[in-house]
Amino acid sequence: MKHLSRFGVLALLLGVMLITPAVAQYQVQPPQDEYDSVLQNYGSRLCLQPEQEAPLNGIAIVQQPCKGKDPYQRWHFLAKRLDFQKPGIYWVTNSGSGQCLDDRDGKTADSSPVQQWTCNTTSTTMQWKLETVGYSPEGPLYPPWGQFINMRSGKCLDVRWGSSAPGAVLQIYHCTSSGTLDGGHANLAQVFEWLGTMPRDPNQH
Repeated sequence: MKHLSRFGVLALLLGVMLITPAVAQYQVQPPQDEYDSVLQNYGSRLCLQPEQEAPLNGIAIVQQPCKGKDPYQRWHFLAKRLDFQKPGIYWVTNSGSGQCLDDRDGKTADSSPVQQWTCNTTSTTMQWKLETVGYSPEGPLYPPWGQFINMRSGKCLDVRWGSSAPGAVLQIYHCTSSGTLDGGHANLAQVFEWLGTMPRDPNQH
């Protein structure tokens, strides 16, 4: 019986080793820090940027038609913590202003706006956990879309009213996405994807 028990434990461990990579490959993974990309809302197909293109604290983040190479529409992800096979926590930094995506004044109420603010290493208002919003077996191994959950409020980055209009404000709102994008259960106002990934310009922030 002892031999059987040991065999059973060994088989279980081997099973976990074989299954785990298959699960991990579907976790959302943003570009590495030396790259940037546009950050686009999946529902509106508009891109995130500061309302005014300037390196000033407190400017609201809005969505506008995508311009591709405009540095104020490009973002890069600096990892605070990467857990093996778990969603990571990131600072999301605008390439034009050099400032971080931030929950204004650390608010926790639904519909509180987000802004850009000088990055720091301590404030949880500018730390975002990326969560996978389902996946399709026919899709990419590392889906380029996900939810951004603010570590201060526990709420999701969201386009106000799910608007598809240019200029709509980005805010935090309780997370409502679930399931797969093609299953009809995801709130597309809370799903974002990065496109046009390229090496960062060393002359930018």
